[in-house]
Amino acid sequence: MHKECSCNRIIRFMVASKYEFKDGAVRKPNGEKMYVRKSDNPKRYHHVQITCEHKRYTIQHSRLVCWLANIEPPTEYHFVHHRNGNRHDDSPENLEWINRAENARLVSPETAAQRVKNLRSRAEKARRAKRKAPVYLHDTQKVEICHKYESGLYTIRELAEEYGPSSGTISRTVRKGFSCEEKALDLKQAA
Repeated sequence: MHKECSCNRIIRFMVASKYEFKDGAVRKPNGEKMYVRKSDNPKRYHHVQITCEHKRYTIQHSRLVCWLANIEPPTEYHFVHHRNGNRHDDSPENLEWINRAENARLVSPETAAQRVKNLRSRAEKARRAKRKAPVYLHDTQKVEICHKYESGLYTIRELAEEYGPSSGTISRTVRKGFSCEEKALDLKQAA
């Protein structure tokens, strides 16, 4: 048996506590309107906050309206669909329950293409984020890197590819507080 989604549990609590949809607004048991946090972005939904069992929850306003004004969803996997496509129009006549397959069929080709593009870019970022084992530089390598960079013949990226660490490590090595000549002298004195 699946655990009930917290959103449905909160709405059941609200129905049991006598919240209702009346005069175009969700009303608390004492009759006052609930505050709706509205979004200026047409791609985002409006939300309401409710305190249940000493915890504050944020739920979609459209889901709450659809539940209170119409009926509860057939399953917890059903979504609220805005018939006219306007996510800010939470009137009961504009809302209906649909499942994931119906929702996928209603998506415009442009939106579907954008979702695929987003998934690909996320996968590419994840591949790039896989970190290689850290590479530690010896003092002699640091001096070589400084000389090569100061000569102007190498970029930080080229040095990173040649020596192995990240370009950030090479950049920090090059930008340390003293010059390469002083590093070379320090190495000679230590030897």
